[in-house]
Amino acid sequence: VAADDGVMPQTREHLAILDLLQVPRGAVAITKVDRVPEERRRAVENEVAALLKPTVLAEAPLFPLSSTTGAGVPELAAHLTRTARARRRAAAGGGFRLAVDRCFTLHGTGIVVTGTAFAGSVKVGDRLLLSPAGHEVRVRGIHAQNRETHAARAGERCALNIAGTGLSKDAVHRGDWLLAADLHAPTDRLDAVVRLLPDAPAPLRDRTPMHLHLGAADVTARVSPLAGRRLEAGERGLVRLQLDRPIGALAGDRFVLRDQSAQHTVGGGYILDPAPPLRGARRPERLALLGAFETNDAAAALAGALGILVHGLALAPFLTARNLSESDRGALLTRVPLVRVGEGDAAVGFAPAHWEVLRSEILRALAAWHERHPDSPGPDPRRLRIAMTGRPPVATFDAALAALVKAGEVRREAGWVRLPGHEAQLSSADAKLWTRIEPLLDAAGLRPPRGSPRAPDP
Repeated sequence: VAADDGVMPQTREHLAILDLLQVPRGAVAITKVDRVPEERRRAVENEVAALLKPTVLAEAPLFPLSSTTGAGVPELAAHLTRTARARRRAAAGGGFRLAVDRCFTLHGTGIVVTGTAFAGSVKVGDRLLLSPAGHEVRVRGIHAQNRETHAARAGERCALNIAGTGLSKDAVHRGDWLLAADLHAPTDRLDAVVRLLPDAPAPLRDRTPMHLHLGAADVTARVSPLAGRRLEAGERGLVRLQLDRPIGALAGDRFVLRDQSAQHTVGGGYILDPAPPLRGARRPERLALLGAFETNDAAAALAGALGILVHGLALAPFLTARNLSESDRGALLTRVPLVRVGEGDAAVGFAPAHWEVLRSEILRALAAWHERHPDSPGPDPRRLRIAMTGRPPVATFDAALAALVKAGEVRREAGWVRLPGHEAQLSSADAKLWTRIEPLLDAAGLRPPRGSPRAPDP
């Protein structure tokens, strides 16, 4: 902030963006203090302090500076050095993610991309995917902190020399990601929490056109409030973002929203679900689930989701969206009480109470079928699911039925299922009729008796 100009509109917008992105550390340089009286300098400092007070940078120190006299420069340099030394290095857990902001070619080197590593680590020789295009690339070289190195990690600015079959510079765009293969999941819709700035020019209504800035990407989107039909300036709420093209995003990624003309920042927030279902966005269960996802604690989010979803939670998308390492995934699934059904990408997690209810409902529906159809060996799985109260989703039902078969509580034979103690038998009416017919058949031998034709009705 220049001491002679004071706080300008651009200053306010930059601070609003930092607050929306929840950048926790910062410092303010009050420049050109040699060009104003002491009273003016103090007035600008007070103005800046008041501006910072309601933001995440409320405790940021202020440094009066002069590039002409050098006043204040050593103090700012010392503060930046202390902060850099005291700052803990970003955790490098999870798969590698680098937000690509520039791409160029160097003679004798090939394609080079630069960006900021959001998560994980990478080393020379690793294979990554360029997302959302899906091109596989190999890392040939790395520069981090302006020097050549064999590896880079989360929190660092780095340049990666990459190569891939058929890969050209034109295939790489600002806003792409270089990431671990299992994180490649392009999406064109997102569910998120948004906070509008107090000076947002208009309420957020259904399908309001916006520019979404996430990572290094700038993509146009339609933004719709989920709880209610509008979001007023200064308010916070759940939204669905429908993007005009797919991008890469994970849960917890922060973003900024600008107006349709990309001239003014109007709000921002963070992603709750990077792959929401197409339908049912405003159903109470869905809104409750998004509420459970608002925490940064993966264990709390998982426990909350399991408590809400009576038909279980697909575990693979949940774990991928939070970019957990294999060890962290295992620890999470051990820490949170759940029943895990199925393997790999098909695994579904249930709260123990919900699993017991679903298991009981399947057994109860199967017992009711046997009672209604005692002469049938059993229903096929499709009919059994349709006969159930609540009719669980196909994948959930199949997983639960497979678990019951594995446990021996249900028998599966050919195309039908049955309870272990069930044998097909005649109904009571048919059994009485059989007691009359059987002696006649036995007495007739190979010439069964013919029944008398029924007389026509008068």
